[in-house]
Amino acid sequence: MKQRIKQSQLKVAVRVNTELLLLYWDIGKDIVQRDVESKWGSKIYSTLSAELKDAFPGIKGFYAKKI
Repeated sequence: MKQRIKQSQLKVAVRVNTELLLLYWDIGKDIVQRDVESKWGSKIYSTLSAELKDAFPGIKGFYAKKI
């Protein structure tokens, strides 16, 4: 029984990590697309950062700095 619980926990962790990676990849593609379509000086990074910070106040890492 312990082994089955551990295996299930591992499967869940792998699925969550996979889903998060897909999410981050899609978010990155969306940001790049917005960057390509935006005009110079449109401040898409600071606007997006502010919107995400407002929508998800408990999550950190929504920086406006373009890396």
